[in-house]
Amino acid sequence: MVEPRIQEEQCGLRPGRGTLDTFDRVLWGVLQEYGVRGPLLRAVRSLYDRSRSCVRICRQISRRSQGPEGVWFGDHRISSLLFADDVVLMAPSNQDLQHALGQFAAECEAAGMKISSSKSEAMVLDRKKVPCPLQVGGESLPQVEEFKYLGVLFTSEGRMEHKIDRRIGAASAVMQTLYRTVVVKKELSRKAKLSIFRSIYVPTLTYGHELWVMTERTRSRIQAVEMSFLRRVAGRSLRDRVRSSVTREELGVEPLPPPHREGPAEVARHLYRMPPGRLPGEVFRACPTGRRPRGRPRTRWEGLCLSTVLGTPRDPPGRAGGAAAEMSLSSIKSFLVELDRPGDAAFTGGELVVGRVVLELRRETRVVSMKAQGRGVATTHWLENRGMNSVYNDYTSKLTYFRKRQHLIRDNGELTVLSAGRHEFPFSFQLPEETLVTSFEGKHGSIRYWVKVKLHRPWSTVKKIKKEFTVIEPIDINTPALLAPQAGTKDKMARAWYRNFGQVNVTAKIDRKGYTPGEVIPVFAEFDNSTSRSIVPKAFITQTQTFVARGTMKQKRSVVATLCGDIVGARSRETWHGRAIKIPPVGPSILQCRIIKVEYMLKVCVDVPGTSKLCLELPLVIGTIPLHPFGSRTSSVSSQYSVNLDWLRMAIPEQPEPPPEYSAVVTEEEAEQRNSSSSPQPAEDLSGILERPLQAFVQEFRFRPPPVYSVIDPNPQPYNIRPRCMTC
Repeated sequence: MVEPRIQEEQCGLRPGRGTLDTFDRVLWGVLQEYGVRGPLLRAVRSLYDRSRSCVRICRQISRRSQGPEGVWFGDHRISSLLFADDVVLMAPSNQDLQHALGQFAAECEAAGMKISSSKSEAMVLDRKKVPCPLQVGGESLPQVEEFKYLGVLFTSEGRMEHKIDRRIGAASAVMQTLYRTVVVKKELSRKAKLSIFRSIYVPTLTYGHELWVMTERTRSRIQAVEMSFLRRVAGRSLRDRVRSSVTREELGVEPLPPPHREGPAEVARHLYRMPPGRLPGEVFRACPTGRRPRGRPRTRWEGLCLSTVLGTPRDPPGRAGGAAAEMSLSSIKSFLVELDRPGDAAFTGGELVVGRVVLELRRETRVVSMKAQGRGVATTHWLENRGMNSVYNDYTSKLTYFRKRQHLIRDNGELTVLSAGRHEFPFSFQLPEETLVTSFEGKHGSIRYWVKVKLHRPWSTVKKIKKEFTVIEPIDINTPALLAPQAGTKDKMARAWYRNFGQVNVTAKIDRKGYTPGEVIPVFAEFDNSTSRSIVPKAFITQTQTFVARGTMKQKRSVVATLCGDIVGARSRETWHGRAIKIPPVGPSILQCRIIKVEYMLKVCVDVPGTSKLCLELPLVIGTIPLHPFGSRTSSVSSQYSVNLDWLRMAIPEQPEPPPEYSAVVTEEEAEQRNSSSSPQPAEDLSGILERPLQAFVQEFRFRPPPVYSVIDPNPQPYNIRPRCMTC
């Protein structure tokens, strides 16, 4: 754009002023901003040692200067016409533009310059193709649909998708260039790779983003290209199914573009400070007439900048367009979902999820509707490549457990006007009774529950907010099936080629099948080594995650706890008398979901040198309801049946007096007579005695009541003491 003069706030190259400070501030400041410091910065500065530099202006050369830094500028007076060789002429019609072009060509010819027709192009800013024939010096100028200026692409349609595509293509080319030498090179540290990412990749991808109208689609495309570089730095791929937020948190990288961008804010402040009559300021203040075409963004670039500009302490005073700023600034100050329970609380089937939607507005706002939706979904997804080509098979499955909707503001055909301030909208959802499964996050699938709220406003994008909550499926380990002991035995003949080394036998047993996290499993095992080699017994608690999609199953196994025993020598035997292995804090078992299962197993293994491993597997179920402390079978029976315990309240009978001595009751003559005449009593004489119940001969006794339930054992048993229990 042709300016009448170089303004004070536009350019640092002014008569009487040198560019030494400007050069240092631009070059060295930018290098330090992108992490080039210390020896590397000094090495770049050394390139300017013993160098002479000057500035050429209108066939005149300024005084040459020699110095380690910067370029010296003389006292030549420059104008905008002579300083910049790129000139843009704008007009509302073809005739006006041809007239301005003729006047400009005449002024250039008077100054001894000539317009190059091979480098000049014409473009019409319109969504339709409109011819615009222009001539200069008897030659016609070519008409183009797009052209590039200073790395920024301008299109006749005014769309920015082509700019984004060009930036993404340039960033992809940079990544292909640095792929083998930087990205996947193991000799480079992660810190060095991130430094190259910030200094080369990010500027290439976001060049000119200060003038972008950022939409959700544009932001997602930029972040997808950014994550393709970061995943390779972290040593991951798309098939690992790791969330981008996890990778960013691990690498310490913020998403692009940053939420609070200072670039657009600085450009907006520069345009605000322009006095009336300046062409850039007039273009910025102009408001297009007519309705917004279908498919065009609802948000203007000015509206994106005002949210940052008006909230900083460097606001331009006396902004004339305050009304426009108020209209462009978002009316929503905060929009969130709050649950009555704390964030770490869990729900179970049949409970009520109660919460509220908090909406805080800066000014009076019109609302079409607001809906709250509660959902619980189990999903599985992974990709497989079965051939040498790059075509992947997509395996995806989804299962919905819970879906309910509630209208907070109904759409009755009329707009609802909400005043400025804080508004709360309560909601509640009833969870199903028996169809829910425990929340889960895995590598190839997840089980999630959330509340999602959508706010619909006229001529605005739908505002969405989501709040996730945890659901725990109760698993009671006091049931008879989970209280049953688990045992097994397995043997194997150790062979190597044609030679047999002997047989190895493993026998193991645990007291029950169900446990809760934090409990200790006493393992009773016996290892019989009949081979000529030593063996090492071990015990593992493994977790198996099974994902099902489209009839295909994918599993992921991991070890959560380990127990290692002593070496068993050749022709010897080792016995474990309740060796303890503790269950770490893991998630409960998931057995009721059709597409996701989480199972646990206790493996007792023996490493035999020269042959494969011998493993004995005992199934485990990790529950949520712990074992009752006053017995396993008695507790389960007493919880299911009602027993009359009134007899326990009867008083304990007093201790009877001691019986008299035998000599005090029977004389010697009677005793001799009884002994002489004693004979075995017939069986029929004892019938009256035996017909009485057996309880009549047992003295009544009141049993002690069971101890009070406590989650923590008041008398814990130390782990170093082996209980005296039977072995296998």
